[in-house]
Amino acid sequence: MPYHQYNHDKLRPIIAAALLAGLAYPAMAATEAMSLHVDATDLPRNLVHATATFDVEPGPLELRYVTWVPGNHGPSGPIQNVAGFEVRDQTGRRLTWDRDATAVDRVSVTVPQAATSLTVSLTYIASQPTTNSRSSDTYGRPDFGGLNWNTVIFYPVGTPHTELLVTPSVTLPENWYPATALDFGPGDDGTNTYLFEEVPLATLVDSPVIFGEPDVNLRTYPLFVEHMPPHFFHVAAAEPEDAIIPDFLIPKYEAMMEEADRIFGGFPRDEYHALILLGDNLRFGLEHSTSTYIGSRANAFSSAEESEHRGGGGGLTVIPHEYVHVWCGKLRAPEDMIRNDFHTPARTELLWVYEGLTTYYTDILAVRSGLTTFEEFIDRLTNRIVSLEQRTGRLWRSVEDTARAARFLRYSSDSWYDLRRGQDYYAEGAMFWLEADAIIREGTNGRRSLDDFCTMFFSVGAGAPNAQSPFTREQVELMLTKAYPGHDWNLMIHDRIERPRPTLSLDEVVTLTGYELVYSDEPTPLQEKDASSDSEINLRTSIGLVADGDGIIHQIVPDSAADDARLAYDMKIVGVNGWAFTPDRLRDAVRNSPDTPVTLIAAFGERLKTFNLDYDGGLRYPNLRHVEGATDMLKAIATPRVERVNP
Repeated sequence: MPYHQYNHDKLRPIIAAALLAGLAYPAMAATEAMSLHVDATDLPRNLVHATATFDVEPGPLELRYVTWVPGNHGPSGPIQNVAGFEVRDQTGRRLTWDRDATAVDRVSVTVPQAATSLTVSLTYIASQPTTNSRSSDTYGRPDFGGLNWNTVIFYPVGTPHTELLVTPSVTLPENWYPATALDFGPGDDGTNTYLFEEVPLATLVDSPVIFGEPDVNLRTYPLFVEHMPPHFFHVAAAEPEDAIIPDFLIPKYEAMMEEADRIFGGFPRDEYHALILLGDNLRFGLEHSTSTYIGSRANAFSSAEESEHRGGGGGLTVIPHEYVHVWCGKLRAPEDMIRNDFHTPARTELLWVYEGLTTYYTDILAVRSGLTTFEEFIDRLTNRIVSLEQRTGRLWRSVEDTARAARFLRYSSDSWYDLRRGQDYYAEGAMFWLEADAIIREGTNGRRSLDDFCTMFFSVGAGAPNAQSPFTREQVELMLTKAYPGHDWNLMIHDRIERPRPTLSLDEVVTLTGYELVYSDEPTPLQEKDASSDSEINLRTSIGLVADGDGIIHQIVPDSAADDARLAYDMKIVGVNGWAFTPDRLRDAVRNSPDTPVTLIAAFGERLKTFNLDYDGGLRYPNLRHVEGATDMLKAIATPRVERVNP
């Protein structure tokens, strides 16, 4: 059944009842319901017009903009893009409003004695997100777009967002059609308007919508796995060919579903929708209970190819990441991150579970489903280990502290990132869970694994559709103990997560898996492309710097030869061992460093300076190598749980 027919059949009884009653929307109770209409006909021009109406009583009223969007782990509501904000009563009289001087998302209005309802209208300027709001923002393109409802909503304070009912509708450009997890159907006013089911505000904000012309710029792919509810992948792109998912990828995504179902103990929702926008300046992913909102480069699917060393998933490993979040983050979330509104700050120290466990299983789902190969799995893990071992900020800042500071660390550091740290609760959180997995497997002789922890942990609350079950640190520790009682999990959490590392080495994790980290003067097949790139020269594991194709330095590893020589960010390398700079000459100089010292001439503004690097180690390419005779834990971790017959 086509996706549009599937949605129309689901919502037809709701629309019919409303039309028979002569209503555009169901009746609303005072202060507990609101209607919301979004005029997206200007979305191709990056403008969205919204009108919300709700019943009120006379007196002071507080309105809040949706600021703490779940999944962004900080105040990400892009209020700076709101324009034309007005508040009027039922007669059309314009009311005066005032913004709180210390909380810009808080607006106060005095409701006159005769007023019974208010209408809040605004224009939202799309497609100019901040670092924090890019995954919860609204985007417009000439032929497609995506709407996050949070960008156009000010809501009355007082009713919990799980109880404030909203009946939304959207008017779209001609020939555009919605794709979303919400039930919807066409209006009857002669415009390209769609009516959506009445849902709580919490559900609405949790349910983005993308748009395009069906079977042209917007394509829908049903995915089928026995015993699992309906899944749909919706892809919108400027060029119709970019919206086509290659045939070889569909079975891999279905395998991803099966593997996740086996790990986490059953899919907890009635259906699932992956909403994917492909185009320039679209790079994001945000989890939702029954959908995910993803942006990526235009050719993410059209350039995907399957080969010996590539699984063909391209850059969209974000898909298994957001899929894991159906369980980790949406079904179960840290207790202090669950709120009754969208303006109360959350406590985020347990993001090492929320995002760290998700990051670990991102790679596992990808390799078990064939979206990545085992070689790619090892390559990604190698890069993660090496990056963390070069991050001197780990000596002073704990993983837990990066989680508590998540709202600030999402902004990348233009220089000395390794000294400051960033959102390392993702990568180092994943390393904690790899170590936990290896400990459970070793302690039980392979009879149990972290999969068993997940099956037990996420069974809590799974019986209540669309519910969210809170968890605490103590519950995580308790369930790890149930999975394997022979380890001090409390101490491990304290040592690995809650205090800075005493050393940068991750040898204890690598050794547990049956591998060792080694360096070679030749790149692996997967490293070959980067090793010969003219656009970036990555020498982090040798002299300790990264430069672009013009020689401008963008990264310096603390305590490396480049750091010791006092090279600086944004310096431009213009000379290498007496010759004019080229990427190949710089690599050759490092390759020959055992015999010839590396001397660089760099420009800093109008000044030139010579730098002699104390380095003789040649080119160094990292790789994880299995130790002969040791249990290959990574192979066991990467092995699919579901047996499949190749076609």
